[in-house]
Amino acid sequence: MNLNDLPEEVLCQIFDKLDLCELKLASLVCRRWAELTFSGQRMNRVWLVQPEGGWKLVLNTRRSYRNILQRIWPTDSRFESLAQLLRILKPHVRMLDMRCSITFQQLRCVLQEVPELQRFEASVLSSRFNVPALTTNEPFPVLTKLKCLKVHLLEGNHFDFFRMNVPNLHSLTMRCGTDLELKAWRYMSGQLKLVFIYVSNSTYCSQFLELTFPHLEDFTMEETNFMRSEEITSMRGYDFFRRHSLLLRLSVSVRIPAAWIRSISSYCSELTYLSLTLDNLEEGILESLVQLTKLRHLSLRAMEFIYLDRRHYSEQETKLFRGTLKSLESVKLTIHPIRVFLEYLFEAAPQLKCLEIGFHNFCDDLQALDCQFICEKFSCLRRLVLDVKFVPPDAYPHDHSVRIDLPEHLQELQMRCGFCFRYMHGKNVRWLRIVALYMFTDHDLNEIPEKFPLLKRLIIVNCHTLSMAGVERLHELMPSCRIDFDSHRFYPYQVFP
Repeated sequence: MNLNDLPEEVLCQIFDKLDLCELKLASLVCRRWAELTFSGQRMNRVWLVQPEGGWKLVLNTRRSYRNILQRIWPTDSRFESLAQLLRILKPHVRMLDMRCSITFQQLRCVLQEVPELQRFEASVLSSRFNVPALTTNEPFPVLTKLKCLKVHLLEGNHFDFFRMNVPNLHSLTMRCGTDLELKAWRYMSGQLKLVFIYVSNSTYCSQFLELTFPHLEDFTMEETNFMRSEEITSMRGYDFFRRHSLLLRLSVSVRIPAAWIRSISSYCSELTYLSLTLDNLEEGILESLVQLTKLRHLSLRAMEFIYLDRRHYSEQETKLFRGTLKSLESVKLTIHPIRVFLEYLFEAAPQLKCLEIGFHNFCDDLQALDCQFICEKFSCLRRLVLDVKFVPPDAYPHDHSVRIDLPEHLQELQMRCGFCFRYMHGKNVRWLRIVALYMFTDHDLNEIPEKFPLLKRLIIVNCHTLSMAGVERLHELMPSCRIDFDSHRFYPYQVFP
């Protein structure tokens, strides 16, 4: 009995565990596997991307694609081909991503062909662009199954699209920089659970924060144009969070004042994920976070001009945190210098399982990064990410070694600094990702088996100083480790004596 003798149900269970690259390889084995690999629930992971030659090249497909990506400006012929393709796939399409500008006339033609659509994204919805379109007098279809809508730019007087055609929408991503967009947000506020808003104007941002979303669970606010601190402080953001106590996830890239943080901590007690951009690091600005007893992930980013002065904090006996964050499992920091903040973080949450550290590109003094401190203090770490462009050698111990294996549970490591790699050893690490190490060489590759003897998965991305021969040699040295080198993949194999 061979693998092809297995029943379809068993083969499908095997194919469910493969990633897309492996599914593609499996589909080339035989006609039976080609039909099974890209079918059923596995098609939820597959996107059909518009070919360079247009949609007409895939009109004869027999696969039931559910996710379609249009990435090229739709000319007459290309748009007709897209409409024809959607007509062929009509019962199956669930997601449609149009990364181009389309008119509402074109949108009407497209949506008539996808009654089962659940997620739709478009760059620009407008009636002002001179984009070729099919003509039709039919009204917009009512998309009863559409749950998620993302529009980068909304133009023209088409408010009826929101008022009449998306009755069950619960996720909306859009700007709030015009009267039309504010009107749409106001009308949809009663049904949305997920809100992702781009703000660029303090006037419209302030008016948006006066709205109430009674079912809101996930809120993201991203700043596209710089707003002054005085403008942000004058907004009643703290009152917005008081009215939204059901929030589970919150991300604010606007430089958030202390009053907003205190309001979040007092009223959003259900939060499990919190991402903040800090305007300043004044005393006790984060002390109220101890009220968030269900918080599991915390991401903190300081503006590029903020610099922590260690002497100031010592003299004033200032602590950014007060008390402990017992529920916290994961932290991401983009704050400089990091050592000061790590000390406060260890006092508040020594039980962390995941720690990510990044720096702004402008920083050139990163000696405050103390990997030894991380490894010695955070003994429960399972995942460590060091997204650092450059760290000088004198930032490390005199013996030029950092024992990453000190956290006995650490299994996943990602780094973006050549010096970091050369001074680190991790005997417990099973998963290693190396990204854009500009000083990473084939010689460094040869040291991996000794530094990481239990490694089972190695991912190398954008390390242009490495050669294919060096990676192939490493695969021979570590036959039980899967290696992904950019678009190349080396699978583990068993070596018999």
